[in-house]
Amino acid sequence: SVTASEPRSGFLYLATDDVLTCQPDPPSLSLSVTLDGRDLFWFDFPGSRWNPGIPSLPPWPSELESPQEILPEAQLCKEILGVLGRTLTGVMPEARAIPEISLFPALPPVPGEPNTLVCLVENIFPPVLDITWTVAGAVVTQGVTQGPFVPTSDLTFVRLSRISVTTLEPGTVHACVVTSDFLDIFGIFWGRFWVIFVDLFGIFLGFVGIFWGDFFLVFLKFLGSFLSDFCRIFGDLLGFLGDFLGIFWDFLGHFWAFWGDFLGIFWVVF
Repeated sequence: SVTASEPRSGFLYLATDDVLTCQPDPPSLSLSVTLDGRDLFWFDFPGSRWNPGIPSLPPWPSELESPQEILPEAQLCKEILGVLGRTLTGVMPEARAIPEISLFPALPPVPGEPNTLVCLVENIFPPVLDITWTVAGAVVTQGVTQGPFVPTSDLTFVRLSRISVTTLEPGTVHACVVTSDFLDIFGIFWGRFWVIFVDLFGIFLGFVGIFWGDFFLVFLKFLGSFLSDFCRIFGDLLGFLGDFLGIFWDFLGHFWAFWGDFLGIFWVVF
């Protein structure tokens, strides 16, 4: 749905989307209200209540889409799903997407300071997967919050999971693990692997330095040898040119001396 307000300076358009999904796998029902792709509210079907997607938002207005209005729509969605499922099973292949995972701190990490790690899973379809956290290889649930499946404009879903950590000390490995029934296990890490990455990057730079050092050593040696050969050949050419010019001028000297003697004898005789 699209709503618009008209301030004095012109029009301001805000596009909101209400997306209701139903499927055989849990969560069997989900309902989200998004604004330009950002989750504003989502409906908790087991608890029969609206939850804000952004903590700072006020509660859901009671006059808009009450639980009594939502449940009949959800029931209709299930009935349509049952009909389509029986009709299209074995005829149309199931659409699957490969999730894309990102892991990052909510704030710039400072050793010894509390922080929150955010696991962002994008390109989800169907909206069926679990997100768990491990610290130093052990599964943890304390301080973990799970967000709903949020629909996007390309008909896939996004899900966020957060874990509160008291400290982000170097060497402590936090892992976000994504699992589902039809995908392999995906995991992304924060902690020791960053240190390993820095070490490997340093080793890589070392090899790059060695490579370029050897390259310039060989190149300059080749260049020196080339210049040495070039100078030697150039010197030989200059020597040959000197010999040629010496012979040439010597020939000219003898030539003019011959004609000088010939002309002198000619004048004496005649």
